[in-house]
Amino acid sequence: MGNKQKRKYTTLQVLSRQLRLISEQKKQYLYVVYILNMLCAGILPFIAIFIPRIVIDALTKELSQEAIIKAIVLVLSISLVLSITTTFFVNLRRAKFIELRTSEFFKINERYLSIDYAHLEDPTFRDRIETAENALSNNVEGFEGAYHNLFEILPLIFSVILYSVLIGIFQPLIFIACIIGALVSILVNRTITKYVVKRKDDIARTRRRKNYFYNTCYDFSYGKDIRLYQLQ
Repeated sequence: MGNKQKRKYTTLQVLSRQLRLISEQKKQYLYVVYILNMLCAGILPFIAIFIPRIVIDALTKELSQEAIIKAIVLVLSISLVLSITTTFFVNLRRAKFIELRTSEFFKINERYLSIDYAHLEDPTFRDRIETAENALSNNVEGFEGAYHNLFEILPLIFSVILYSVLIGIFQPLIFIACIIGALVSILVNRTITKYVVKRKDDIARTRRRKNYFYNTCYDFSYGKDIRLYQLQ
């Protein structure tokens, strides 16, 4: 128990395990969904740059009205197709990620029902159970939240790469400043994440106690005989 409690996993190890679960659940098509959504959602904000460019070219190069309309319609059509595709992928992943979380929840319950009773009297073990249950309790954070966050981060990374190439070509100094700002932001967020992970056991212990007092205070079976028979 002690060695297992001290075992730690990095973010990459957790993501690697969860991505392997997609294959174990025979949902390999989600890998394709990840990649296609990264491309579609990542290119989508980049396309908005071309509309002002078309207008500027029309004013400076005196393009015909027909050419301007065709260019704008083409850009808007591509944007519409990418938006529809991205919306489809977003709705698809919500349903499929819930299935993955539910399957993992059933696995945890099976293990929980087969553990030795002595572990249930161990407060440290109960804190670990509370942490595991909280990770599988909703689709915003924890197990499923990791899938959603990766799904949303990949398009952002792809967009940043495209913008970085564009800015680096025309304004190298601005590109360097953006890189420095991004590194500082990453370091700050990493420090915050480490602190949250460090205190997760304390949070689980506090949450477990809060739930105990909440359930006890709202349990009206206490004093039932006194109320029923009007005992003094």
